Amino acid sequence: MPAGDVAIVEGIPGDLGTVTEAEFRRSLAQTAAQSGIAPPPKPGSPEYDTLREAALRGVFDPIWIRGQAAEMGISVAPQEVEEALRTLRSQSYKTKREYDEYLQKSDYTQADVEVLLTTQLLSTKVQERIEDETPPPSEGEIEDYYEAAKSSKYTTGKGVKPLEEVKPQIVKLLNEQAAERASSAYLRDYIDRWTVRTFCAADFAVVSHCSNFRDGRPPESNPACYEAEPEGGPPEVCEAPVPQVKPAQPGTVSPLSPEGQKLAQVPQPPGLEAAAAEAAAASSGE
Repeated sequence: MPAGDVAIVEGIPGDLGTVTEAEFRRSLAQTAAQSGIAPPPKPGSPEYDTLREAALRGVFDPIWIRGQAAEMGISVAPQEVEEALRTLRSQSYKTKREYDEYLQKSDYTQADVEVLLTTQLLSTKVQERIEDETPPPSEGEIEDYYEAAKSSKYTTGKGVKPLEEVKPQIVKLLNEQAAERASSAYLRDYIDRWTVRTFCAADFAVVSHCSNFRDGRPPESNPACYEAEPEGGPPEVCEAPVPQVKPAQPGTVSPLSPEGQKLAQVPQPPGLEAAAAEAAAASSGE
């Protein structure tokens, strides 16, 4: 890793895939401000480990989205960003002073907001492309759904509604289901695709969005602390694990919601999911 850089994302045009220490520190300050923590925590503190993950992901999001959009031939014109900015100001802030106060409180510059808006616009276009390219349901799928659902959904006191009458409703429902499946598949591929292209400096390799992720444990920690069933039992003292911050769904990032809508994430360490299921079954009396 070149001196002064904390991460590199491969496959991004120019130098846009390089994350410098200055960019990370700025993102950390913004994340701390949004969390009501001032001044930003210093390395070694519990708050720092938590915010480091969110701050670095906040830097990765615009880079990943730009790379994804570029590969799909999707772009955003400056006029679109200007229009989005005007809409944001008119709908979310009563006066320019109120908007300026938001920037100061959040430690954002005008350029930061424009990056967020560009990210949001690109994300939305990518998502729309995925949905537009989802094939419509076939006649066979429509008929199969109708046959399976007609007794419960399309039967009235006057009898069963004919397929032609309810077909628009079925097509709309099947389109929505297909778009949701396509979107979920894209999101899984998106996260995997860009994670493997993201390399972090040694001090940042505990961040789960880096391809050289150190299994979610701080450097020099005892691996037994992070095993489901460590040989000889767990150590008496274990470091707090680095929190697993859920990635944001593309298209949900905005200046008012900089972390976006979160996606589900597999719990860590291995075995935790099964243990949770057993505990839930025991508590319900099963």
